Amino acid sequence: MKRNLTTVIILLAACTLSAQDNKRLLTEDFDTFIRYVEETHPDPYSAYGGRMEFKRRAQNLRGGISAETTREQFAERLSNFIALLGDGHTTIYSGEEEVTGRDKLLPLKLKVAVDGIFVAGAAREYDEYTGSKLLSINDLHIDSLLTKVKRMRPVENKYGEYHELCELLRREKSATLLLGAHSRLNLTVQPVKGRPKTVEINYADAPEYGEMRSKVKLREENNLLYAQMLETNDKRHVGYFVWKGTYSREMVEEVARNAPEYLDVNLRSMYEHSMRTTRPKNDDDAIRGIPALYATFHGLLNDMKAKQSKHLIIDLRENGGGMTPLCMPLLYMMYGDKYLDYECPAEYNRLLSPLLLRKWGVESIELYNESNGTDYRWGDFLFGRFFNRPNSRASIEEVGNEYTANLNGTPVHEPHVTVLCSPQTFSAAYHFMYLLTQIGRTTIVGVPSRQAGNSFMENTHFKLPNTKIKGGISNGVQIFFPNDPH
Repeated sequence: MKRNLTTVIILLAACTLSAQDNKRLLTEDFDTFIRYVEETHPDPYSAYGGRMEFKRRAQNLRGGISAETTREQFAERLSNFIALLGDGHTTIYSGEEEVTGRDKLLPLKLKVAVDGIFVAGAAREYDEYTGSKLLSINDLHIDSLLTKVKRMRPVENKYGEYHELCELLRREKSATLLLGAHSRLNLTVQPVKGRPKTVEINYADAPEYGEMRSKVKLREENNLLYAQMLETNDKRHVGYFVWKGTYSREMVEEVARNAPEYLDVNLRSMYEHSMRTTRPKNDDDAIRGIPALYATFHGLLNDMKAKQSKHLIIDLRENGGGMTPLCMPLLYMMYGDKYLDYECPAEYNRLLSPLLLRKWGVESIELYNESNGTDYRWGDFLFGRFFNRPNSRASIEEVGNEYTANLNGTPVHEPHVTVLCSPQTFSAAYHFMYLLTQIGRTTIVGVPSRQAGNSFMENTHFKLPNTKIKGGISNGVQIFFPNDPH
């Protein structure tokens, strides 16, 4: 009996030590996180009402960390804290790796329209609600839900609120964060015809969605980028270019040449997240399996020229961003010297911080200054223009030169561009859209982007040392519309 009591005492002591250790590790990570935000973000204080209020909120959150706080709860609290910044590039990626893959899904596919959220697709038992507009959930009006979303996720405009609400509702676990624990949801919707209806929805393991499909037949050769010629009813030809992420084979080839230590992570990201297909075992085969941007686009422009096609549709509705410089050769192919002569009014200013220099592979501010002949200190800004256009034809010929070297400032073909946009059009995709409207004849069609024109920009990654929680912090500011602060 005495031995058993001793064992219980030892186990209780071990649990107490473990709980205390958990609180210490989370607190250390919280302090690291706050330091990263203050060092890296161009303006971490204004959205909170100033530095004092930022500190007040941070200290309250720190004081709420307990021995019982889980890693997932901690990650969600960090996410809620930075949501007030209203910055879509400052975010927590995840609290618990790979958990979302086992989550139950909403058997409705929700998408954003100009005036709200509608049902774009549904499992068979809910098919009658396809096309309906979402009015409320569990007697909470959409406007009330959007207010809650702004406290939970970083959003830059109304369409960001709609987008994040759809994302939170998509999976049962994230919906619980928004609505509390419910075994089912009561959704009130407005059908295309008739009066509003309320329907009970249960989350499902693997719902099969029926969707509204376009009557236009697309090749959809891969999940990243492709091009084709469409023929109208009156036999006219229209170019159609789909780009679902501002990435390409050329980007990965550049990594393979200049930073091979990052090749594996780039290939994994391309195949698992961008292309969503099986990666070949051989790296060379894997690189060749990624669609080539410049060959695809150059070929489309030549087809359009041969068929005297005046209109090009660029579909960026599913493009969440990536590498903005990849867009530059495309602009040169379409606009030639008009692209080179373009004077962009936008500012793009970066804040110098340890995380930013680490991203650039520079060990210290002293080494940066030595290499650049400067005298910067931590917290100084690199003030500049958004569009670092080339100052000569020779400089553009170094980028995508196989398709630009012989243009000599003359476009391959200059069409009228129609950009298809949605709230998912973000970051580098938004940049591409902006430049298209600035340089050429461009019309934007669809639902507005969740990206604000005047906003924080450029994701700088971090990983907290104890919990391994990952995130990103903006290190720059873009001002696309200097005369419109909103």
